[in-house]
Amino acid sequence: MLNTAIVAGAVATALTAGPALGGKPLSDRLTAGLGLPAPIWQILCAMTAISALVATIATQLSKAHNLEEQLARAGTAHARLEILELAVLVGRVTAEQALAEFASCRELVSFLPPITDDESGHS
Repeated sequence: MLNTAIVAGAVATALTAGPALGGKPLSDRLTAGLGLPAPIWQILCAMTAISALVATIATQLSKAHNLEEQLARAGTAHARLEILELAVLVGRVTAEQALAEFASCRELVSFLPPITDDESGHS
């Protein structure tokens, strides 16, 4: 989504650059040269509006999914699970404490679907 937003924003900018820099003389030459029924600036404005709309929608969809936050939470849960594994191996936590910490880590990544037996490799 982020790449789509960047590309669509760049396209919108590029589409407005010609008429903005070349003005009416460039627009008239392009309209005549391409044999267009409507002035080129109208076509470019419509294309710019579409590109800007795509960029806006892509940006909002990216924000709606909270990808950055989810990645940060997954990283935190991974680190906590590694520490928990080590604590269990050296006997620093009880089984009850380990289960409680595991449940806490699972809550951090509640946005992930649960792992089924088929996916975990266990029967």
